[in-house]
Amino acid sequence: MIGTGLATQPYYIFKKNTINEMDKINSLKLTTLAENLVIAGGLGQWGFSLLLELEDARGRDRKVMLDTATIPQALLYNIEQMELDIGDLDCLVLSHSHYDHTSANTQVVESAGGVKVYAHPGVFERHIIKSARGRTREIGVPEGQGVAELEAAGAEVVLSRAPVEVVPGLWTTGEVPRKTMETPMELREGAQILTEIEGELRPDNLTDDQSLWMDLAGFGAVVASGCAHAGIVNILNHVKGLGSFEDVRCYVGGTHLS
Repeated sequence: MIGTGLATQPYYIFKKNTINEMDKINSLKLTTLAENLVIAGGLGQWGFSLLLELEDARGRDRKVMLDTATIPQALLYNIEQMELDIGDLDCLVLSHSHYDHTSANTQVVESAGGVKVYAHPGVFERHIIKSARGRTREIGVPEGQGVAELEAAGAEVVLSRAPVEVVPGLWTTGEVPRKTMETPMELREGAQILTEIEGELRPDNLTDDQSLWMDLAGFGAVVASGCAHAGIVNILNHVKGLGSFEDVRCYVGGTHLS
């Protein structure tokens, strides 16, 4: 496992012009592999997974998967039905910790023959919802889908709070600064989301939430996210700052607007 980033800071700030001269992605195809709505022949589920097929800034064809949804069998079935091949997958990126985005991690790595897996360090911590009555429910990465299991399946796990270039021209956002009124998720009255750090349950602001972004040649900034728990406005403003964009031309993913 590789760890990068600044563990003592709430988010990472690039030095001026670090990414301003970023290489552009030459072409992009997006395919939704899992969500709640499907066309005939597919299987729907509560969760999300996205495949990005692109020509990177060096002219090489690449495949990157964002998230692995909830039901491994349904995800792999949809991939087969769409006649997609993930045997040559370049990497898997996890947008955040929740089970409906991380439940087929090892199955994807095994199908790909071992790949790099990029995530924020907080993804593999324990995450729960606690109701007003004190009942708890696990909502984090399921058992059997963690770092040890991923490495046993052949993955190289890269954990970073800072933005990472996963293939030439395609970046993660790293931790996203929280500057707006947006909240990470809507909860019933009295409920809490908590994360366990060093054996202690603490309020969970979902700082592990990150997105993918690129500068698509001839088009502009494109952002792909899982749930946007960091806040869609925060995410888009963060990407604009990272890439010195005037605007974001395309956003794909959830929003959790409330």
